[in-house]
Formats: sequence, structure tokens, C-alpha cells
Amino acid sequence: MEDFYPSDRDILVKTSLRWLDAKRKDDACEGLWRIHEGLYDLSDFVDRHPGGKDWIRLTRGTDITEAFETMHVLGVPDKILDKYYVKQAKYKRNYRFTFEKSGFYAVLKERVGEILSKTGTGPDWRSTLTQDLLTAGFLIAFLLTCFIPGSLMILITGLLLGMQTSCAHNWFHQKDTQGWRRFYFD
Repeated sequence: MEDFYPSDRDILVKTSLRWLDAKRKDDACEGLWRIHEGLYDLSDFVDRHPGGKDWIRLTRGTDITEAFETMHVLGVPDKILDKYYVKQAKYKRNYRFTFEKSGFYAVLKERVGEILSKTGTGPDWRSTLTQDLLTAGFLIAFLLTCFIPGSLMILITGLLLGMQTSCAHNWFHQKDTQGWRRFYFD
């Protein structure tokens, strides 16, 4: 663990896809998905995943333990995971995070799960309205800046763009049919 240094860490041009390719090399998951110490073949589950298929497709061949644990706060039934289990991983994980049943994260996850089961997950109508209004405001301000250039209009347009981009993160982890607003981030 002490000697681990991620592949392609020192390359000049970094992209998310290049990072994933390097992660595939480092994680040595044999083209499968790793969760904790197990390797899973989620190929047949990709299209049925309630959270959408994009993230699962992108992460094939990598250790997804942290993403799995943080995105499934309310849990995933063992019978679903068991169905796709292939074998134990050959190598230890490269990452320092642990998820022991009595550890800090497990306790935090349980407490957060209790709250989320009452309040719900995902953006509500107010968040959706805010996102749409910020995007519309940015587009209007951008068009106005084209016709009425000036520092104030540029500042307003930039602020609206920054706010709508930050707000778009609320849709990153939604299923594909519900999370199309994540593309506002682009």
C-alpha cells in the first residue's frame, strides 16, 4: 500500500477517461467490477440499474467500492449482488478506505440512511425550479451580453453560469431518464 502510486499520475494532459483507463490498469479487476474483495460481472444488470447505466458502463474494470458504498446509502439487497458475483479478487485493494461494519463510515451511513428514508433522496421540485431558472437566466444574460456588452453583463452572466453549473451536480447521481439536467453542467 505504501508503494502504490497511480498510473498516469504525472502525465501533462489529464482527462476523466484517461484517469479511468489508468484506474483499470491499477485496479486489476480483469474487466469486471470490484466491490470490496469480490469481482462482479454487472454486464447483464447495466440496463436495469435503477441509477442509470452511464456510470456502470464507464467503470467496468475498476474498483467501485467507494462509489458503491456512498451511492447506496439505503443499501442494496445481498441477493442482487450475489447474482452477479464471479470470484474473489486476486490482489488487495489499492485504496486506504475501509468499510468495517462497526467503523465510522458504516455508522454514519446507518444514521444518514434513517434520515433519508424519511426525507427522500434526490432533488425536489424547488431544486428543479431553481436549476431551470438559473439556466434560463444564464441563457438570457448571455444573449443580452452579445447585444449589450459590458463588464456588468459579463459579471452577471458568469455568476449565473457558475451557479447553474454548481446546481447541476444535484442530478449527477440520478437515473438516466431523470438526471438529464446533469448535462447543464457541461
